[in-house]
Amino acid sequence: NEGRPRSAFYFIFNKPLECLCKRPHTKGQRTVYDALPEGFPSVPCAGRLDKETEGLLLFTDDGVLSDALLNPGTNFRGEQVHRA
Repeated sequence: NEGRPRSAFYFIFNKPLECLCKRPHTKGQRTVYDALPEGFPSVPCAGRLDKETEGLLLFTDDGVLSDALLNPGTNFRGEQVHRA
């Protein structure tokens, strides 16, 4: 594999309500990692949503993309829609 670019992993997941976006597991609290399919690779989510929020999360091992999405200096503009 030397000299060949590594394939990145991308997975979009609809986070349910009452799930935390954190690792390691928090005792007694359900996390998004508990809701992922069995055998899911150990990759972080790029960003987070509050426990009381549902919505799309991106899981990736693509550090360049994660940095671009999360670093305030890149001026990436995300959008959130709230319903009451």
